[in-house]
Amino acid sequence: MMRLWPNTPTITSEAFEDEVVIVNFESGSYYSVSGSGVEIWKAVERGATPAEIVRVLDSLFEAEPGRIETAVAAFLRELEKEALVVARDGPFAGSDRGAAAVAGGRTPFPSPLLNAFTDMQELLWLDPVHETDEAGWPAARVPEPL
Repeated sequence: MMRLWPNTPTITSEAFEDEVVIVNFESGSYYSVSGSGVEIWKAVERGATPAEIVRVLDSLFEAEPGRIETAVAAFLRELEKEALVVARDGPFAGSDRGAAAVAGGRTPFPSPLLNAFTDMQELLWLDPVHETDEAGWPAARVPEPL
């Protein structure tokens, strides 16, 4: 089954309480994710399918029929367009938070938002430490033997 994953090592991200910051080292752009996009990104980090993401958001938020599915599809297209996610096979690496969320009640659905910033492209491209590996960044550079 094809699942969505962060496009590492090309990108890195940091989740905060109500925002995710993503840096794309190839494009030099960075992004702010907010609204329900935070929950979508957390699901992507666990390797969720679009259907699983919709299911989680349906359990967390209240919205008119079809609104969440439409918003998730549009947001995932944005993430793909910006090369922030990739599709590949693999198992779901997390639990479905939805069941616990229903007990606490659902809140109104906030639209997912992705804001792109390009004002630091030149600095990111000049940064000699942004070489990455699957474990994250920075990747230690091993000197060549003499």
